[in-house]
Amino acid sequence: MSWNYRVIRHREPAGEEWFALHEVFYDEAGNPNGCTLEPIDFRCGIEEGPAGIARSLEMALEDARKRPVLDMAIFETDLQQAELERTQLELIRSLRIEIHQMGKEQLAELKHLIAAFKDAADG
Repeated sequence: MSWNYRVIRHREPAGEEWFALHEVFYDEAGNPNGCTLEPIDFRCGIEEGPAGIARSLEMALEDARKRPVLDMAIFETDLQQAELERTQLELIRSLRIEIHQMGKEQLAELKHLIAAFKDAADG
């Protein structure tokens, strides 16, 4: 999968428009098929240091100048799915923490509820 930096036009429901720089990903045919959820911020690890940031900024500037602006609408379905998945993962993490903190009686009650839901779903 290839990628580059692209300027993307965002449109708010109230009609406001704004632009931001994102990483855009492409399919085998070279068509955009995804982008970062949030606009890019430039960070580099200690091994790359400030020179890594400078290289990323140079590449981003070159990409932003030579490639046409994309519209966020072409990615909205994928982004909505990604947001849903992120929300589900956060819920799962939260439930794991709560389950970990439960006592034996609460765990037994939870197992009973899960079994009842499975029986209802099967029947």
